[in-house]
Amino acid sequence: MAITEIQELAASQGGVVVTTQAGRLGADRNALRRAVSRGELLHLGRSVYALPSHVDTEASEAEQAEQRHRPLGRGLLVVYPDAVLAGRTAVVAHGLPVGPAKLGRARLERPVPRQVMTQLATIRPTSRPSVTTDVGPAVPVAAAVVQTASDDGVLPGVVAADAALHSGLLSAEELAAEVGRVDGIAGSGAACAMLHHCDGRSESVGESRLRVMCSFWGIPTVPQVEICDGGALVARADLQIEGTTVLLEFDGVVKYADGGVPALVSEKRREDRLRALGYVVVRVTWSDLSRPSLLHARIRRAVRTSQRTPAAR
Repeated sequence: MAITEIQELAASQGGVVVTTQAGRLGADRNALRRAVSRGELLHLGRSVYALPSHVDTEASEAEQAEQRHRPLGRGLLVVYPDAVLAGRTAVVAHGLPVGPAKLGRARLERPVPRQVMTQLATIRPTSRPSVTTDVGPAVPVAAAVVQTASDDGVLPGVVAADAALHSGLLSAEELAAEVGRVDGIAGSGAACAMLHHCDGRSESVGESRLRVMCSFWGIPTVPQVEICDGGALVARADLQIEGTTVLLEFDGVVKYADGGVPALVSEKRREDRLRALGYVVVRVTWSDLSRPSLLHARIRRAVRTSQRTPAAR
């Protein structure tokens, strides 16, 4: 058995191959294990393998999880040709983020009478016509977002909804209609809460998560606020806490990676100007989001020490 034949087969179907297909080429499970140990294939779970090129090992843990989930969904469509991607798996297929949802088990819909759980997927009865994505057939964006909120919680649902609204893949009316469709069904409470918290003005996963966490704490914020001085734009802040001069800025590492030292210097000058205008700037990182109690205390301290100002517009 030449591993190149399996790799060529995988390349011809979106970078994935399943155990039964490899078996037709003469590769048993031991041969596949050796291919994985040599770095020639990635084992995504039980019967699904992918080409290593589909996962960037330099990416963040969350990004790698999403990169692995795409070929997992594609591989499961090979295993179940009558399946449709759903929930978190459909969100990923539509090119949307789902952090901080755990992406281990895929979500599928098939013409089955009741829900079935396998090692790799939760399979539910077909609920609606599918649409086409780069990964394969999937439920529409609105359904995928609402299912994610229902399955994984408010925060993953908001992250996906914000990105879909911001990119124009979804309208607020379509999202509201889908939430109404599932009203009263198990998990619909989280979907309704997601609808209340989502805001397409947020421009990144970090901003969405920070805004929703503040909302959970009873701290109302406004996204993407323009700060001007004498009519000249000084900055566009990620978030401003309503009724205060506190600005929340989410700092992802990527924000300055390409710009190097000049980008850092420019950001420092921008922040100095904001402070000179009387604003309190609270910078938040991914690490801060993982320590919510400390972050909450920092933000509360900033609010207490800030001067009052009219609510952000």
